[in-house]
Amino acid sequence: MTDRRPLASGRVAEVRIFAGGADRLDAIEPLWLMLSAHHGELTPPELPVRAPEAGWAARRERYRRALEDGAILVLAEGPEGVVGYAFAHPRPAPESLAIERLLEVETVAVLAEARGKGVGTALMEAAIDLADKWIGYARLGLTVYTDNVAALTLYRKFGFDIEGTARRYALRDGELVDVHMMARHAVGIDGAKSRRNASRKNTKTERKPSA
Repeated sequence: MTDRRPLASGRVAEVRIFAGGADRLDAIEPLWLMLSAHHGELTPPELPVRAPEAGWAARRERYRRALEDGAILVLAEGPEGVVGYAFAHPRPAPESLAIERLLEVETVAVLAEARGKGVGTALMEAAIDLADKWIGYARLGLTVYTDNVAALTLYRKFGFDIEGTARRYALRDGELVDVHMMARHAVGIDGAKSRRNASRKNTKTERKPSA
Protein backbone atom coordinates (compact mmCIF):
# COMPACT_ATOMS: atom_id res chain seq x y z
CA MET A 1 0.00 0.00 0.00
CA THR A 2 1.49 3.30 -1.15
CA ASP A 3 -0.35 6.59 -1.16
CA ARG A 4 1.26 9.95 -1.93
CA ARG A 5 -0.88 12.92 -1.06
CA PRO A 6 -0.68 16.69 -0.55
CA LEU A 7 -1.44 17.90 2.96
CA ALA A 8 -2.58 21.17 4.44
CA SER A 9 -0.25 24.11 3.84
CA GLY A 10 2.81 24.26 6.07
CA ARG A 11 6.35 22.94 6.26
CA VAL A 12 5.30 19.44 5.22
CA ALA A 13 3.91 19.86 1.70
CA GLU A 14 3.62 16.19 0.73
CA VAL A 15 3.89 12.82 2.40
CA ARG A 16 3.97 9.22 1.26
CA ILE A 17 1.80 6.91 3.36
CA PHE A 18 2.81 3.26 3.25
CA ALA A 19 2.75 0.03 5.24
CA GLY A 20 6.08 -1.14 6.60
CA GLY A 21 7.58 -4.28 8.02
CA ALA A 22 10.37 -5.04 10.45
CA ASP A 23 12.91 -3.70 7.97
CA ARG A 24 11.51 -0.17 8.50
CA LEU A 25 11.64 -0.15 12.30
CA ASP A 26 14.90 1.79 12.44
CA ALA A 27 13.20 4.63 10.53
CA ILE A 28 10.79 5.26 13.42
CA GLU A 29 13.45 5.31 16.15
CA PRO A 30 13.66 9.16 16.27
CA LEU A 31 9.89 9.38 16.67
CA TRP A 32 9.82 6.81 19.43
CA LEU A 33 12.70 8.55 21.23
CA MET A 34 10.73 11.81 20.98
CA LEU A 35 7.78 10.13 22.70
CA SER A 36 10.07 8.56 25.29
CA ALA A 37 11.66 11.92 26.10
CA HIS A 38 8.23 13.49 26.52
CA HIS A 39 7.07 10.76 28.89
CA GLY A 40 10.36 11.03 30.77
CA GLU A 41 9.73 14.75 31.34
CA LEU A 42 6.34 13.89 32.87
CA THR A 43 7.75 11.22 35.19
CA PRO A 44 8.43 12.32 38.79
CA PRO A 45 12.21 12.48 39.46
CA GLU A 46 11.99 9.92 42.27
CA LEU A 47 10.81 7.22 39.83
CA PRO A 48 13.36 5.28 37.75
CA VAL A 49 13.45 5.99 34.00
CA ARG A 50 15.03 3.54 31.55
CA ALA A 51 17.83 4.94 29.38
CA PRO A 52 16.50 5.86 25.90
CA GLU A 53 18.79 3.45 24.08
CA ALA A 54 17.76 0.52 26.26
CA GLY A 55 14.12 1.50 25.99
CA TRP A 56 14.23 1.61 22.19
CA ALA A 57 16.04 -1.73 21.96
CA ALA A 58 13.29 -3.37 24.03
CA ARG A 59 10.50 -1.66 22.12
CA ARG A 60 12.05 -2.49 18.73
CA GLU A 61 12.16 -6.17 19.63
CA ARG A 62 8.56 -6.09 20.82
CA TYR A 63 7.48 -4.37 17.60
CA ARG A 64 9.40 -6.95 15.56
CA ARG A 65 7.67 -9.87 17.28
CA ALA A 66 4.27 -8.20 16.98
CA LEU A 67 4.76 -7.65 13.24
CA GLU A 68 5.42 -11.37 12.85
CA ASP A 69 2.06 -11.99 14.56
CA GLY A 70 0.08 -9.68 12.30
CA ALA A 71 0.59 -6.17 13.68
CA ILE A 72 0.13 -3.11 11.47
CA LEU A 73 2.86 -0.50 10.96
CA VAL A 74 2.04 2.51 8.79
CA LEU A 75 4.57 5.25 8.09
CA ALA A 76 4.31 8.82 6.80
CA GLU A 77 7.40 9.93 4.93
CA GLY A 78 8.05 13.53 3.93
CA PRO A 79 10.85 15.05 1.84
CA GLU A 80 13.24 14.89 4.80
CA GLY A 81 12.32 11.47 6.15
CA VAL A 82 9.68 9.78 8.29
CA VAL A 83 7.42 12.32 10.03
CA GLY A 84 4.90 9.97 11.63
CA TYR A 85 3.82 6.40 12.22
CA ALA A 86 0.90 4.36 13.51
CA PHE A 87 1.20 0.95 15.15
CA ALA A 88 -1.61 -1.47 16.01
CA HIS A 89 -1.11 -4.98 17.33
CA PRO A 90 -3.44 -7.99 17.64
CA ARG A 91 -4.35 -9.33 21.04
CA PRO A 92 -6.40 -12.36 22.11
CA ALA A 93 -10.04 -11.84 22.96
CA PRO A 94 -11.20 -12.86 26.44
CA GLU A 95 -13.16 -16.10 26.47
CA SER A 96 -16.22 -14.18 27.64
CA LEU A 97 -16.37 -12.18 24.39
CA ALA A 98 -18.07 -13.59 21.30
CA ILE A 99 -15.45 -12.11 18.96
CA GLU A 100 -12.14 -13.44 17.77
CA ARG A 101 -9.94 -10.77 16.20
CA LEU A 102 -9.00 -7.75 18.29
CA LEU A 103 -6.54 -5.02 17.36
CA GLU A 104 -5.17 -2.47 19.78
CA VAL A 105 -3.95 0.92 18.50
CA GLU A 106 -0.81 1.41 20.54
CA THR A 107 0.74 4.50 18.98
CA VAL A 108 -0.05 7.31 16.56
CA ALA A 109 2.98 9.61 16.58
CA VAL A 110 3.69 12.69 14.46
CA LEU A 111 6.71 15.00 14.62
CA ALA A 112 5.90 18.34 16.22
CA GLU A 113 6.65 20.30 13.04
CA ALA A 114 4.30 18.09 11.01
CA ARG A 115 1.28 18.32 13.30
CA GLY A 116 -1.90 20.05 12.25
CA LYS A 117 -1.31 19.18 8.60
CA GLY A 118 -3.36 16.01 8.24
CA VAL A 119 -0.57 13.49 8.90
CA GLY A 120 -2.36 11.84 11.84
CA THR A 121 -5.57 11.59 9.83
CA ALA A 122 -3.74 9.99 6.89
CA LEU A 123 -2.04 7.47 9.18
CA MET A 124 -5.30 6.45 10.85
CA GLU A 125 -7.10 6.18 7.52
CA ALA A 126 -4.40 3.86 6.15
CA ALA A 127 -4.22 1.72 9.31
CA ILE A 128 -7.99 1.24 9.40
CA ASP A 129 -8.06 0.48 5.68
CA LEU A 130 -5.52 -2.30 6.24
CA ALA A 131 -7.47 -3.64 9.21
CA ASP A 132 -10.71 -3.63 7.22
CA LYS A 133 -9.39 -5.15 3.99
CA TRP A 134 -6.67 -7.56 5.08
CA ILE A 135 -7.04 -8.48 8.75
CA GLY A 136 -10.79 -8.69 9.15
CA TYR A 137 -10.74 -7.46 12.75
CA ALA A 138 -13.82 -7.59 14.98
CA ARG A 139 -12.82 -4.72 17.24
CA LEU A 140 -10.19 -1.99 17.05
CA GLY A 141 -9.51 -0.50 20.47
CA LEU A 142 -7.38 2.19 22.09
CA THR A 143 -6.98 4.31 25.21
CA VAL A 144 -6.63 8.09 25.20
CA TYR A 145 -6.32 10.80 27.86
CA THR A 146 -9.73 12.32 28.52
CA ASP A 147 -8.34 15.85 27.98
CA ASN A 148 -6.60 15.07 24.67
CA VAL A 149 -9.16 16.91 22.54
CA ALA A 150 -7.22 16.65 19.27
CA ALA A 151 -6.86 12.86 19.57
CA LEU A 152 -10.49 12.40 20.59
CA THR A 153 -11.61 14.41 17.56
CA LEU A 154 -9.44 12.31 15.27
CA TYR A 155 -10.63 8.97 16.65
CA ARG A 156 -14.30 9.95 16.57
CA LYS A 157 -13.88 10.93 12.94
CA PHE A 158 -13.02 7.32 12.18
CA GLY A 159 -15.95 5.80 14.04
CA PHE A 160 -14.41 5.20 17.48
CA ASP A 161 -16.85 5.44 20.38
CA ILE A 162 -16.11 5.87 24.07
CA GLU A 163 -16.96 2.60 25.81
CA GLY A 164 -15.83 3.55 29.27
CA THR A 165 -13.56 5.74 31.37
CA ALA A 166 -10.80 4.48 33.65
CA ARG A 167 -10.37 6.84 36.57
CA ARG A 168 -6.87 7.68 37.81
CA TYR A 169 -5.49 5.20 35.27
CA ALA A 170 -2.19 6.76 34.14
CA LEU A 171 0.57 8.69 35.88
CA ARG A 172 1.19 12.00 34.09
CA ASP A 173 3.24 14.89 35.39
CA GLY A 174 3.19 13.47 38.89
CA GLU A 175 -0.54 12.84 39.16
CA LEU A 176 -2.97 10.09 38.22
CA VAL A 177 -5.24 11.06 35.34
CA ASP A 178 -8.27 9.55 33.58
CA VAL A 179 -8.34 7.83 30.20
CA HIS A 180 -11.17 6.88 27.86
CA MET A 181 -11.46 3.36 26.45
CA MET A 182 -12.53 3.73 22.82
CA ALA A 183 -13.38 1.15 20.18
CA ARG A 184 -14.41 0.81 16.56
CA HIS A 185 -16.36 -2.34 15.73
CA ALA A 186 -16.44 -4.11 12.39
CA VAL A 187 -19.96 -4.57 11.07
CA GLY A 188 -19.43 -6.80 8.04
CA ILE A 189 -18.22 -6.03 4.53
CA ASP A 190 -20.96 -3.51 3.71
CA GLY A 191 -20.51 -1.77 7.03
CA ALA A 192 -16.75 -1.65 6.59
CA LYS A 193 -17.17 -0.03 3.18
CA SER A 194 -19.57 2.52 4.61
CA ARG A 195 -17.14 3.39 7.38
CA ARG A 196 -14.26 3.77 4.93
CA ASN A 197 -16.35 6.05 2.73
CA ALA A 198 -17.35 8.15 5.74
CA SER A 199 -13.71 8.36 6.86
CA ARG A 200 -12.56 9.52 3.43
CA LYS A 201 -15.35 12.09 3.23
CA ASN A 202 -14.31 13.53 6.59
CA THR A 203 -10.65 13.46 5.55
CA LYS A 204 -11.37 15.43 2.38
CA THR A 205 -13.17 18.04 4.44
CA GLU A 206 -10.18 18.35 6.77
CA ARG A 207 -7.74 18.92 3.92
CA LYS A 208 -9.29 22.18 2.75
CA PRO A 209 -6.67 24.96 2.49
CA SER A 210 -8.27 26.74 5.45
CA ALA A 211 -7.42 23.80 7.78
